[in-house]
Amino acid sequence: MALVSPRFAHHVRLQSAARNQPPLRPGESGAAVGIVQQALIDLGFLMPITTRNQSAPPDGIYGEETTRIIRAFQKQHSLSSDGIAGQDTMHALDAAFLGKPGPAPAVEEEVHACGNCYSLDHAVTRAQAHLTQSKFNLDLGQRGGLLRFSRQDAGAKAKGLFDTVVNVASEMVFSGTGISIPTSVTPLATWLANAAKETRQRVTDAFGTSLDPSNIMITNGKGVDGRAFVAFVPRKFQAGLKTTRKDEGVLFVNWGDQPDADLVVHELTHCWQSQHATAQGQFMINALKSQQLASKNKGSAYAWQHDPRRLFKEYAAEQIAQQACSGIGIILTHLKSVAAWAVDADNDTCLATPRWEDPNRAGVRRR
Repeated sequence: MALVSPRFAHHVRLQSAARNQPPLRPGESGAAVGIVQQALIDLGFLMPITTRNQSAPPDGIYGEETTRIIRAFQKQHSLSSDGIAGQDTMHALDAAFLGKPGPAPAVEEEVHACGNCYSLDHAVTRAQAHLTQSKFNLDLGQRGGLLRFSRQDAGAKAKGLFDTVVNVASEMVFSGTGISIPTSVTPLATWLANAAKETRQRVTDAFGTSLDPSNIMITNGKGVDGRAFVAFVPRKFQAGLKTTRKDEGVLFVNWGDQPDADLVVHELTHCWQSQHATAQGQFMINALKSQQLASKNKGSAYAWQHDPRRLFKEYAAEQIAQQACSGIGIILTHLKSVAAWAVDADNDTCLATPRWEDPNRAGVRRR
């Protein structure tokens, strides 16, 4: 059963926690944890560490204090006091806020934890965190083993891409709770082989054979505020050397240790956008520009106008990814219809134009 109170209903990560897919656990961080922390505070629980003695908003870190307060809430409601915010705990919290006003409408980063987008909330340039995470991905490539690929190999092509990201995001800022540095890197095919059956089936249903895992690496890192993050790292080649499109670079998907199936499909859609674009890093630029416009206009880069007559190319990067993880048939049909590594003209058109929507407008959906 879905969460329905204004406090929680808008947030995809909390909805998945309410289905135990997966629950919120100690060690997690990000906006979803912050919303739960604020809810507990509003119910009268004191959290001095989380709020720096009430001098700051909740820090969004599921640490010892949050675990202890969750246990106290669970005992208060005769629930199993395991300190994990799963189905029973989230529904008890939801019931406590039924009929009460929710928080102000959230910017889209509160709706989906995708680190390719950023908003205008706080005071430090979010693009710098984006680039920091990309640097970790470059370092992973340099370590050898699974990839033999030095930072120098990225060359001017990578610098040009990252410079563009900085320029586009110069007005974008963040409330960073820190970046989780990757400690492991795994080929996508290996990761999927060990994933839950439901997750593997969702990936097959979304992409068929159109997504090639050979240039996709999975890390257990995360971007700022615990957001998943996809980085395309281009390689530099000698003039005259024949290369295939799949040799142009590596996609690093940073989604932590326990991504749910929705998040997996969302982030792998960005990989699909990269593999089927003329410029394989363009999805990053489109996502940033879309979020920039959405933030300025108090809208959402993830929301889309739901109309079966609307074409794939009439949406932007995050709108396509969000529809893919929501199971929108017309989008999934297009994703599966493109041969592996084929440049898709509709995808190029999609990534050329940033777009956003007003989530309160009639016919606009987030899920």
